[in-house]
Amino acid sequence: MKTPLSASLLVLLTALTARAQNHDFRLAQVVTEFDFDANGTADRVSTSTYTYDGRNPIRSVSETDANGDGIVDSRSSVTFTYNHRGDRILSVAETYSVADNTVTSRSTITDTYDRRGRRVGELIQFDRPADGKGDRVSKTSYRYDCRGNLVRLVTETASDGNGPWNIVTTETRTYDSRGNLVAQVRETDSNGDGAADFVMKSSDTLDARGHVILAVSEVHYEIEGVPDEIERRSYTYNRRGDVVSSTAEFVNSDGSAAGGTRTSYHYDAHGNLVRTVESDFNADGTIDAIRTTTRTWIRASAAR
Repeated sequence: MKTPLSASLLVLLTALTARAQNHDFRLAQVVTEFDFDANGTADRVSTSTYTYDGRNPIRSVSETDANGDGIVDSRSSVTFTYNHRGDRILSVAETYSVADNTVTSRSTITDTYDRRGRRVGELIQFDRPADGKGDRVSKTSYRYDCRGNLVRLVTETASDGNGPWNIVTTETRTYDSRGNLVAQVRETDSNGDGAADFVMKSSDTLDARGHVILAVSEVHYEIEGVPDEIERRSYTYNRRGDVVSSTAEFVNSDGSAAGGTRTSYHYDAHGNLVRTVESDFNADGTIDAIRTTTRTWIRASAAR
């Protein structure tokens, strides 16, 4: 389970992966609204805004209204530092008390790169509460093949911040002859006994243009060869190659339907992703919840 701090940091970093199709634009704001009962009223709203140095984002600030009453219940920020090549080498995330703006938790992500600019190592340190003592530490190493494809990641975690590395996750990736990612296997040893306690396998089916049209993931909690959960996610694209819709179906180990999601993707005239709408439904096909994400883009000249 992610800690509140790690969850907020990952959300902010994930938001930055939404790149502009046109390099003249920068992502300025992301607003995510959760309608948990699909009645048309937002029950939770999160807003993240981004500041740039002209080329790279250097700071993001996130505020969350947890109950839809218009009052901010939590606030966090992430500050980014880059090397001379523009590689992100340090990310510092902090959460604050809404009452007095004091720092309540802090985490750092330190990335290292090889001479080719490929990330080869990452160190994540969590400090919650923010007392200067690390509460959880993880380190990840990255390995590439001769074509530059990322083929192996190994993450070791010290759950108490001091060691030993008692949780180990290994991920291997497979590519086709064109360099497209087609399969992943992630194995986690959660108690340091050398045996995997959790395995996730995923495979992608691609069309002639290299777009993923079907992604299948299997989750194994007991390593006996029978998946405990299966997700099948299909995608459709427009003529430009942008994904415009996806449908995910979740299946239990006995083959029964567990529910699913439908997501639509909307773009502006410049090809930037501006809105996604994800609806959740159970096995009866009725929409139970809706999540809407709206992105605002600005000209790069205005982001300086």
